[in-house]
Amino acid sequence: MYSPAPSPFFLGLLRGYDRKSLLVLIALVGSGLVLGHDWSEVFPSAGRVDILLAVMWAWLALALPWRVNLAQDLVMLGFGLVGGALIETWGTWTGVWWYFTAERPPWWVIPAWAMTALAGQRAALLILEVGRRAAQSLPLLKNARAGVVLYWLVLPAFAIAMTRFSLRAASLPAVAIAFVTMAVIILSTRTPRNDVIAFLAGSLLGAFIEPWGTGHRCWTYYTLETPPLVAVFAHGFATLAFLRATDTAQRLWAWNPFRSPRLQGRT
Repeated sequence: MYSPAPSPFFLGLLRGYDRKSLLVLIALVGSGLVLGHDWSEVFPSAGRVDILLAVMWAWLALALPWRVNLAQDLVMLGFGLVGGALIETWGTWTGVWWYFTAERPPWWVIPAWAMTALAGQRAALLILEVGRRAAQSLPLLKNARAGVVLYWLVLPAFAIAMTRFSLRAASLPAVAIAFVTMAVIILSTRTPRNDVIAFLAGSLLGAFIEPWGTGHRCWTYYTLETPPLVAVFAHGFATLAFLRATDTAQRLWAWNPFRSPRLQGRT
């Protein structure tokens, strides 16, 4: 009986898994068990299936163990933790959103940002891989100018929308800090095409995260929307910010003149 051979693209994806992938998967399962035990009130009861939650955890289980690079991933996790803490502190203290626990913010949401930072990076890598193969038959996808135009249309539009959204709840100084941060990230682009892909990849994750969180009243925005559209795209911008910070840190480390020659030879 004839069985079709796996496509080269599929085999290429499978090569992204190795022994380190198993360790990452075990850590992910452990984190899920801890969160499920401590915050069981926001998870479905026995016998119920939460489709959004199942899709999110399935993606994490497939994405985080893929193409594991421990050094780079640890840096990304670190920026996810720090950036997530800053984002959540800003949002909960300004009143743009709040959690059902009334914490500002709850501790568990910080590690969740670290995981979504990695998940966003993996989603961007996957889209880039698909785009690279699709470009073989669609030359338009190779057009770097199109990526530049899209970047300067989409990212400034998001910054303006996020600023308008925040102004209705937060104080002017808090909004100004957020706007300047977004402006610095947008203006510091080196690869507009890849950056807009990262933004879209993170936004795709936000399309699952935000409806689940606001639908379960885990967190609530001041508009009471479930969710506001700008919050979905905010995940895309957060993904871009984490990638930008990781790339900057790596370039600074490569430039560092105080590294020992032995370490320089290993990088």
